[in-house]
Amino acid sequence: MGNLIGNLGRAAALVAAALFLFSCQPGGKAVINLDIEDGGGKKVVLTRLDVNKNSVVDTLVCDESGHLRYAVKVPEDNPDFFYLYEDGNKIASLVLAGGDKVEVKADGSGNFSVTGSSDCSLLQEAEAKYREVTEQFEILSDRLVANYKDVDKADGFRREMGKLFVSHYRECVAFVMEHPSSMASVSVLFQRVGDNLGVFATDTDVAHFKRVRDSIAAVYPHSKYLPSLDEEISSREDALALRIKLENSGETGFPDLILPDINGNYVQLSSVGKPLVLLHFWTASEASHNIYNTQVLKPLYDKYKGQGLEIYAVSFDTDKALWAGIVKEQNTGWINVNDFTSSSAGIYNVTELPRTYVIAGSTVVDSGSFNKVQLERIIRAEI
Repeated sequence: MGNLIGNLGRAAALVAAALFLFSCQPGGKAVINLDIEDGGGKKVVLTRLDVNKNSVVDTLVCDESGHLRYAVKVPEDNPDFFYLYEDGNKIASLVLAGGDKVEVKADGSGNFSVTGSSDCSLLQEAEAKYREVTEQFEILSDRLVANYKDVDKADGFRREMGKLFVSHYRECVAFVMEHPSSMASVSVLFQRVGDNLGVFATDTDVAHFKRVRDSIAAVYPHSKYLPSLDEEISSREDALALRIKLENSGETGFPDLILPDINGNYVQLSSVGKPLVLLHFWTASEASHNIYNTQVLKPLYDKYKGQGLEIYAVSFDTDKALWAGIVKEQNTGWINVNDFTSSSAGIYNVTELPRTYVIAGSTVVDSGSFNKVQLERIIRAEI
């Protein structure tokens, strides 16, 4: 009996030891080794991104050499985004999974390097480029504001902003195409530049979201970011389907549109909810169209918006940054959306610009590019 008890005791001890060793395996933790230049004694706040909000994980203190080591809980099959802040300034961004062990070197001003994780390295690469583009946008925006009275200079800065946006968009597309299964690509898909202009803002960008979503799901099927990607994909697929429909089942009596505004939010023509709508097609790159907006449409809008008039202005600009800049500068107050594919031109048989349609109930009147007096006559007849 004594031998039996002894054997059982040894077996229990072995089981306990095995459980202890299993619990200490790196699968549920990621280790961060951080070195901050001149960071001796500095406090560092570690936060975790919970899909759309940051929550504080812990407040850490560097030793005299500016070094600290921290193990954070994170599932191996569900990587997460973490950020390091010092004195309110972000000093490093990380994407970590259980078992990761990374070495981070930061200068305290946003520049950092990271080794030990391919996802972290890709995120560092993407954020460095994003920070560079954002700074360039701010410089050009300041110059545009300072020279807005000089038409030629202002147009030049807008063109530079447009080129910068297009160049960055192409680089982002190349990034997500090359690294679709990296969590860094999720971050890139939701980048915004300039005045909150989404880099992947159009409904046709749904293909990039689907590619990344499917690739992430194959590697991390339990990722908490999959529902957000699914929601974004569903919204864009619905928008794309509506945009190419000629009519919305005969309910409105006119071809419906749903297009993104300067913030990337989709606005449906049939949901404007006003008794009289001017459907206006134009392009921000043409000075004459801008003059038509400010000297013809704006006075009419200000005069009749209180009587139920709304304007749904569709731009055919492929340079989204240029268009967004003009819209903000004009500050008209009406609905401004962008159709960079110009698909709505075929739907409404738009053969010249600018062109305006008056929608009253289910009736559509083509007012062409009439002057202010002619257009006001039509508006007054329909109100």
